[in-house]
Amino acid sequence: MLKNPSKDGYCLDDGGGNTASASKYTIRRCSAKSEDQHFEVLSQATLAAEQQKVLNAVASGAKFLLRVAGKTGMCVYGPSASIAATPLLLAKCNKQSKNQIFTYDASTKRIRSAEKVNYCVDDGGVKKAGKADTRLAPCDTSKTNRSTTIAPRCNLLSRIRRICVWMTGVGYCSLPRDSY
Repeated sequence: MLKNPSKDGYCLDDGGGNTASASKYTIRRCSAKSEDQHFEVLSQATLAAEQQKVLNAVASGAKFLLRVAGKTGMCVYGPSASIAATPLLLAKCNKQSKNQIFTYDASTKRIRSAEKVNYCVDDGGVKKAGKADTRLAPCDTSKTNRSTTIAPRCNLLSRIRRICVWMTGVGYCSLPRDSY
């Protein structure tokens, strides 16, 4: 699950589509049961790499794809080369597609488009679930709706405090409070 630390209880949600361009990314109340909120972080160089190694690489600035767990072969796609507020879509994973490659800036907690210089994943700025399209927008460190936390000792950190998602399941994290 990918969360915005400034909006307690809200996670990135792919909108439920199962085919390319059928999803409308938004934020919704976090639910560990919702497959639409479970994403896998995949290294562009080695899609089959073990998840923790991938997250360590991602935290160090490696390029990656965001594959939607439970939707075989479907990844987050940020179309259009330079248009502001470009909505994120669901597309067949393609490690050669520049529109599917992202980086994570640990210092600013931003998921950035690797192709669209200075564009970050943005939850639309609305605090209510389902009311905004998640999109690519110009990076701005003053905008908290562009922050995402990836916990280094878990595969992904749920918005449910201290719950981590590993490749093998879900469990409690032993992270310091300021890590989530």
